Amino acid sequence: MTDPAPNTAIVTGASRGLGAAIASHFARRGWSLGLCARGRSDLESTAERVRRAGAPAVFADAIDIVDAEGVAGFAHAVETSIGPVRLVVNNAAVFGPVGPLADINLQHWHNTMAIGVGGTANVIAAFWPQLDRVGNGRIVNLSGGGLGGPGLVGNASAYAASKAAVVVLTEALAPEVAGIGATINAVAPGALPTGFMDEALAAGPDRAGHDLYESAEALRRRDEGVEPPDRLVALIEFLLEPANSWLNGCVLSARWDTPERLLEQRKNIEAGDRCRLRRIDGDLYTEVDRRA
Repeated sequence: MTDPAPNTAIVTGASRGLGAAIASHFARRGWSLGLCARGRSDLESTAERVRRAGAPAVFADAIDIVDAEGVAGFAHAVETSIGPVRLVVNNAAVFGPVGPLADINLQHWHNTMAIGVGGTANVIAAFWPQLDRVGNGRIVNLSGGGLGGPGLVGNASAYAASKAAVVVLTEALAPEVAGIGATINAVAPGALPTGFMDEALAAGPDRAGHDLYESAEALRRRDEGVEPPDRLVALIEFLLEPANSWLNGCVLSARWDTPERLLEQRKNIEAGDRCRLRRIDGDLYTEVDRRA
């Protein structure tokens, strides 16, 4: 990858887990980093690791991305401290309540949506002027929840709904983002042992359901750490290339959508609904003669 200048990125939810790992990766690549999360202590530890990893400049602040004014202040401080941002990685999210909708804390449900969807929108809006000025900006929203696959994550309706909303938001904003010479895409990172699904373990198998609980337990048993998989960071770096701005408004899989595969499928992706959230038969808004 040929890194364009200026190389400055922000990562939300960067205090631990996948966010911290992504930040460390780009630090090793020589990027300056803006980091935010709600937990100050863990965030400060991550900031120090990122500095040691090679980031030329780091700015970190404990904020709640649900607070639009706080996010706007963070964006201003980042630009003032380390320069305008070219890459925005929206990683911050919570798994939310586990169990049937009629039997969960609805305030917790709404908070999950506010963080995953409202927080993502707040961050995009706050950094929009910087992306416009820098040119060739990139927004990567982390998705998941089984979106686009054979089935959604069960007994986690807030999480699944928030990720669906992020995917649709990504596509809805694509034309606007293209207007400033930037792109926006959603990337499903795959299941990682980051502790993100600990709420499912705490809920227990009866409440979480067999499939969700076993998935969370399997992740807990994995011991390879939380370094981002090679395919995830390779995909983000692929999206950063100016030549790949044709990928915009897509939902991509870090596991399956390798750069090579995407290039092979370029004509199909550009021409139709591939890599978008769609009803498979395409009949929802299309009149179809079913008499045959």
